[in-house]
Amino acid sequence: MTQLPVYQFDSSQFSILNFFSSTIVFSPTTVWIFIALVGIVFIILSLVLSYHWKRFGIDMWVMGRASILYFSVSAFLWVIMIASLAFYLSSL
Repeated sequence: MTQLPVYQFDSSQFSILNFFSSTIVFSPTTVWIFIALVGIVFIILSLVLSYHWKRFGIDMWVMGRASILYFSVSAFLWVIMIASLAFYLSSL
C-alpha cells in the first residue's frame, strides 16, 4: 500500500491578500469601469422595480415606504462601496 506524502501547512506564511494580489491584477481604470457598469445595470433595474411598485402596488403607502427604504439603503451601500474602493486603490 502506498502512503501519501504528509504536507505541513504553515499558516503564518500564507496571506490571503498576497495570494489574491499576485493572482488577480486589475488596473484602477478597469475596476472603476466595472463599478460604473454595475452601477448602470443597478440603476436600470431599480427604475424597472420602481415602475412595477408604482404600477402594480396594491397599497400605495406601503409601496412608497418600501421604495424609500430600498433607495436609501441602496444609496448607503453604494457610498460605502465607492469609498472602500477609493480607499483600497489609494493604498496600492
